[in-house]
Amino acid sequence: MSEEDLERCPGFCGRVLQPDLDVLDVSCGQCPRAHRSDGYICQPCTGSLSIYDILFLTIEVFMFCQLYTPFIQYIYRETTKRTAKITVSMFVCFELLLSLILTILSIEPRGSLQMHSCGVKSIRDWYSALVNPTPDYINTLHCSNEVAFPLVTFTLLFLGYISLITIAVRVPLLLSRRLAGKFLLHRSQLLEMTWTQLYFPPILGIVHVVLGGLLYYSFAFIVYGIHLIACIRLAVARNRETPFGSLSKIVSTGINFYALPFSALQYCLWQLLGPFATLNWIWVALGPLIPAILIDVTWRFTGSERFT
Repeated sequence: MSEEDLERCPGFCGRVLQPDLDVLDVSCGQCPRAHRSDGYICQPCTGSLSIYDILFLTIEVFMFCQLYTPFIQYIYRETTKRTAKITVSMFVCFELLLSLILTILSIEPRGSLQMHSCGVKSIRDWYSALVNPTPDYINTLHCSNEVAFPLVTFTLLFLGYISLITIAVRVPLLLSRRLAGKFLLHRSQLLEMTWTQLYFPPILGIVHVVLGGLLYYSFAFIVYGIHLIACIRLAVARNRETPFGSLSKIVSTGINFYALPFSALQYCLWQLLGPFATLNWIWVALGPLIPAILIDVTWRFTGSERFT
């Protein structure tokens, strides 16, 4: 029997095929995990993550890794032992890498480093709970599920694993008097920083669930804006070390604060807007250069002491 013979399911609802029932006897309902309705039947998600999806997840993981910066900076500031600095840096990398691997292994197909994806067609895919259909205007069909699989699950699992590893591994190590004495570290301060850090995963998880769809379609612009601000900040550095003072600085600044964000944003625009993205490449290309160059050229004529 073809899908044309079936009545179309509303919203994100679909029929779950069962071996002992005819498909005509199956009513529309919620699709199981890692499945997406094609309008009639819940189909398993077997697609691969797009480059855009990978960029989005990479940026989210990278932003969370920034929370480790104060912890590492404290270690480097409080101890002069090179062994302690290297050990702590390697341990933090181990925490993040282990969490990332466990997250990937936990997503379908489980036990594999490959992740299946349902794909994202619109922002509605992120908020399926808000579009539950009411066919008879009385009873609501609750068909909400992770339509944008695995973009929500990935982040939540990663945050969960990193919290679990921190509690199960790092906290016992910090409670060890022998370890703290060996590295000349203050256990109480490190424990306080660790417990403070554990507040962020649930907060970030809630933010991801609520604002994930908006961030998915705007993260490229946010990253571009951050690099734009960083490029201008380099141009107006108080120590007068201009990022355009030599060929090596020009190359470094151009790659880190221009070529990379420009390439990422241009690709994302192409993914979101298709052929219309080429109409925006001029302002995207000139965006970080014009203010940075103007400030770099004119800063020597301005007395910075008047603004401090």
